[in-house]
Amino acid sequence: MRHIYSEDIEALADTAVEAHVFAFLSEIVIKNSLFQQEEFLIRRFHMLFVDFIYYLPFKL
Repeated sequence: MRHIYSEDIEALADTAVEAHVFAFLSEIVIKNSLFQQEEFLIRRFHMLFVDFIYYLPFKL
């Protein structure tokens, strides 16, 4: 799988951080008991977080 970094992705990341998307995910999604029962969702969110940290570390 090839990742493509572009200004569009950076702009999207800026918007997500400004909208407090990580607070929303931690308070609403991850704390939900249904989320914790779905291995697919846990793995997918883990991949998204790792990709964000790897490709956009200065946005955190």
